[in-house]
Amino acid sequence: MMIAGDIIAEILPPEGAGPFPQAADPLVIDERGFGWVPHAFRRGFCSYTLITRGMGIAWWPLSEIGGAIIAVYGGNPAQPTDESVVFSISRDGLSGLIADLQSIADQLERL
Repeated sequence: MMIAGDIIAEILPPEGAGPFPQAADPLVIDERGFGWVPHAFRRGFCSYTLITRGMGIAWWPLSEIGGAIIAVYGGNPAQPTDESVVFSISRDGLSGLIADLQSIADQLERL
């Protein structure tokens, strides 16, 4: 119940934070559904990767870092694949990832 004069906390992005940028390099997808995906850490390199339709996700707590192990599986029940990425992430890192994904969702709404 709100009482006159109560303050409602509002979560704001960090000052100076802009939208999560769209990738600058082109993504080329062939007729088989594979793409030449620019490498995130090796400028000028690409990997030939299956572009899956959807994803599944699982996670396990990782108390040593106050975070989690997250597994992201490519595909969907009708089109499963063996593609996956498994990574460790801190709670702060997860909060940043969530903010980046929300920024992408917000930008897609404006397209």
